[in-house]
Amino acid sequence: MFGHTTTTMTNIISSSMKTAWDAVRKHKMIFAVILIMQVIFLSAWFANQFYFQQKINEGVVNVMDRVQSNLPPEEKISTAILSGESLVSDDFLDAANLYDSVISDVRLWLIVSAVIFALLNGLVWGFTGKILNRGFVAYYPKFIAASVAYFALIILFFQLALASISVNPAELQNTFTSKSYLFIAASIVVLYFMPVSFSLIANKGLKELPRQTLLIGIKKFPGVLLLYIACILLIAIPMALMIAFTENIYAVISGTVLLILAISYARISFMAGIHSMDS
Repeated sequence: MFGHTTTTMTNIISSSMKTAWDAVRKHKMIFAVILIMQVIFLSAWFANQFYFQQKINEGVVNVMDRVQSNLPPEEKISTAILSGESLVSDDFLDAANLYDSVISDVRLWLIVSAVIFALLNGLVWGFTGKILNRGFVAYYPKFIAASVAYFALIILFFQLALASISVNPAELQNTFTSKSYLFIAASIVVLYFMPVSFSLIANKGLKELPRQTLLIGIKKFPGVLLLYIACILLIAIPMALMIAFTENIYAVISGTVLLILAISYARISFMAGIHSMDS
């Protein structure tokens, strides 16, 4: 029975790869549009990540410097306890405000990421559906709605991870807390189901999409996991080329082009594989 299941899953992967190849050969212009939109999306996505990463990192450093530079000496702590004097200085309160500013930047980063993902990556997924003979016009608005729902979940998990965290040096120095791991685990679950949903949108209404996503993602987990592995391996090849020859500009350019091709082809294959599991 296990062997039969493995064979079936392997057939789904090989069939999805063949379906993707046939679609690319038949619709070269659409595939070219997918490649262009993929470049635009990735450029906007990584520019956004770079900007906010720099801003958030600088904010965190400023907070830690401000807190550590205003820690009272032990003798002042003893005196303040006896006299009832407050140990919280104006500079320390400024650190708390800086911390709130960092959290606001993280929230803004998530919101901007969601907008870029929904609008630009929606075009990539929409044309991916079109190359597999699915309608683009009906797909795009449903993709935006599903993306907003998924990012709302991620932001919610982020809020839960930050709940009840106070500003003190011990917590600032702990990069990962139990709440951080909760956020990471919840995000991984969301990221697992997200592409499954995006692959089903063309054939499902928004009301039935959550149920069908869970059904495919859980009941046919081995097949979905194998699809993920096949797509990741496909994308890993040009990435390995880029990493191995980082000092060779021609290898880096070739690897980048191959990476865009691999990501686009892998997405078509993944969508085709999910369609076959749903049929």
